Amino acid sequence: MTASQEAEFRGLMQQAQAGDQQAYHALLTALVPVVRRYVEQRSSRAPWTDDAVQDILWALHQARHTWNPSRPFAPWCYALMQHRLVDAARKASRVLKRETSDDTAIATAPDQRGPDDDTRQAEVRARVLDEVDALPPRQRDVVRLLKLEERPVREVAGRLGMSESNVKVTAHRAYRVLRERLGGWWHGA
Repeated sequence: MTASQEAEFRGLMQQAQAGDQQAYHALLTALVPVVRRYVEQRSSRAPWTDDAVQDILWALHQARHTWNPSRPFAPWCYALMQHRLVDAARKASRVLKRETSDDTAIATAPDQRGPDDDTRQAEVRARVLDEVDALPPRQRDVVRLLKLEERPVREVAGRLGMSESNVKVTAHRAYRVLRERLGGWWHGA
């Protein structure tokens, strides 16, 4: 950020903090190329650059009240940009570890499922449901609501008139019974 930009941004931010919406709009508009350049220089023009720029601008918007007008604008702004850029890089790294964006590879990948997989899956589901139905009524209701209907513990507790901790204990006991009943069959049958 140049000295003239520092003076301009500082003045616009002071006006924005005083409630001047036009000054605030002008500040954000002027900051876009600065933020973009900052992100691109540090991220090698990664595919998530646009998202990082938007995240930084949003963070600046949310944190604008924390800037102290008696202090320079640039260090405050760069610190905020750095923190958000690190967050964006971490997020991108997590996404890359879990996902693929190569649509061609996905479309041409051979189907790994055999013809018996659907039958086997249906057998497993039927056996598990039979075992759930054989549980004592309270355990059966808790497991059905938590796992089959995917309801949150709080909702299950409310529906069944139980405390949340009691729902968790009941579920744990039911899972233990199911593991014992399904044990070898689950993996080896």
